[in-house]
Amino acid sequence: MKTKLSLGLLSLLLATLSAPFASTCMWQPGPQDNWALFKDRFIAPEGRVIDTGNQGVAHSEGQGFALRLSLAYDDRATFEQVWDWTQANLYVRGDALAAWRWRQGGNPSVDDPNNATDGNLFIAWPLFLAAERWQEPRLRARPGDRAGDPQ
Repeated sequence: MKTKLSLGLLSLLLATLSAPFASTCMWQPGPQDNWALFKDRFIAPEGRVIDTGNQGVAHSEGQGFALRLSLAYDDRATFEQVWDWTQANLYVRGDALAAWRWRQGGNPSVDDPNNATDGNLFIAWPLFLAAERWQEPRLRARPGDRAGDPQ
């Protein structure tokens, strides 16, 4: 009871304090509108998720996050774009793990072949869920298997 009251008061306080700024906020009232804004701002047409706060690099974590959001909004076209880019650009290590960072204009674009465990988990989770939702067993295969990795 005490927690519900506290959360209710906190919600009321936040709504009151944010009201003057609502007209200048870029987020929209509907979830689909916010997904469209997110895609426009952070996902390049080729499927790369752009880290606007870090010189435009792409991270395995961001790619996985976009895959999960695409699935949540049942946006298969964006899911496929993000997954295709991720496979082509981050699965360059020779195993079934994604490199953690890609730099636009870098030579090479993946200058640090290490992986990030959270990024690999963020990618694997929506792939598994998408395989179930869209009845696509290929999404359950390890990325390295698609690239010819014998492991």
